[in-house]
Order: sequence, then C-alpha cells, then structure tokens
Amino acid sequence: MAGFVTPILGEGGHIAVQTDASGTGFAAFSAQQARQLTIVNDTGVGLEVRQGVETVYLPVPAGAIYTFYGIDRASRLSVRRTDLGTSQLTVKARWEL
Repeated sequence: MAGFVTPILGEGGHIAVQTDASGTGFAAFSAQQARQLTIVNDTGVGLEVRQGVETVYLPVPAGAIYTFYGIDRASRLSVRRTDLGTSQLTVKARWEL
C-alpha cells in the first residue's frame, strides 16, 4: 500500500493521569519512556494537551483518540479540561517505545 507507514516499536503499555483539581492547571503523565503516546479521551469532556511549557495547546475533543509522536517520555505531555472544571477526570493513554 503506497504511502502507508507502519511504525516499528518495541514495547508498550498503559498509563493514566488525573486532571488537576484547580481546573486551570495541567497534569503531566508519568516519566515513562515513550516514543509516542496515544491519548484516548473517553472522559466525556474536551481536553487540552500541552507539550513541555509551550503556550499553544492541542485540543482533543471528547470521544477522540490522538497519537503524539516524537517524544522521549510521556511526561513531556500534560492535560487539562477545556471547560476548566474542578472535578478530576482520569485520562488514559497508551505509550510505546
């Protein structure tokens, strides 16, 4: 199939993080080594994902699945609710090396 690339990855697993209770703060994933992280937003609420300390955030709408490539560990990514709600939500992801 032309144009299709299959990533070569060695291992993977699942991690999760709870959103910040303040509603405005970002919560980082653990320091798990990872070349890519796939966030599954089954929280029912839109999320914003920040890489490092950047001020531009990528939205991951409720029900969406998004893979972030080109990282060296999961903690490079942090999440918060787009509605800035204070009820903590568990955000699940799959890391892969």
